[in-house]
Amino acid sequence: FVTDGANRARGVEGGEFDLANFVPLDEALRIGTSSGFHLVEGNNLWAWPAIYLNMDLAPTNNKDFREALVKAFDYSAMVQSFQGKAEVGRGPVPSWFPGSPEKEEAEIKTDLDGAKAALAKSGLANAKMKCSVPAGFPEFRFAATVLQSSAQQLGVTVEIEEQPFVEAITAIKSDKSNCFVLGNANLSPSDATKFFAAHYLKGGFYNSGKFFDQTLQDLVAKLPTISDPTERGKLLKQAADIVVDSHYIIWTARPKTVVPEPDRIGGYRIDPAEYINARFWEMYAK
Repeated sequence: FVTDGANRARGVEGGEFDLANFVPLDEALRIGTSSGFHLVEGNNLWAWPAIYLNMDLAPTNNKDFREALVKAFDYSAMVQSFQGKAEVGRGPVPSWFPGSPEKEEAEIKTDLDGAKAALAKSGLANAKMKCSVPAGFPEFRFAATVLQSSAQQLGVTVEIEEQPFVEAITAIKSDKSNCFVLGNANLSPSDATKFFAAHYLKGGFYNSGKFFDQTLQDLVAKLPTISDPTERGKLLKQAADIVVDSHYIIWTARPKTVVPEPDRIGGYRIDPAEYINARFWEMYAK
């Protein structure tokens, strides 16, 4: 297990390692397009930078203020940071997930005029807020700086505080921070209800901003009892709509996972669609 991404890249490039996962994107693209290597791309299992907004602490306890932040955010800057290997999501359930309602959701994009209108409606001009960021995740830090610069266009000041993961998530849970950047990763890719339970239900560990909606609670409890795909799809869309309409989350970008592999390796491949914190490879015979 090699903790540093740069060392994983050097090991694969130099032949010390046969395969390595989660190589930094710049290095993956450089190595994977060089002689003797190829690139493998796949869907990232929900693990993209998402900004959770505190529903209890002012000013982010104001729905119109949250809407202003969502609409002001520079999504193009985030996609460009992944060198085009990303897209902007439309809600909590990615399009590749079975029964996903994403194609039916409205496109999420920067709308500065709409953001200014929402801010005026909130009555919170010149507001200040703090965002806690887990240390060691450059893409999380970058998402926070994009929020910071986007909010500045509205006259809103965002202070960024980088801390170890536990301290960062504790800061928002204890109302010492207005936002928290988290890899929006699903612990059970085949079951959306477990993801919703962890991130959006009362008491869920990753429900850092203390989101609560009773209708959503009831929907998530009901979903596992429904076997009809059409009915499940309707309920899943209803659940997604509740989260989207709350403006609780800024879905900054949904990147691909890109892996460089040596041409000399036969018989196996890395499945790039892997949960980012799982310390193992999924390998399949070709």
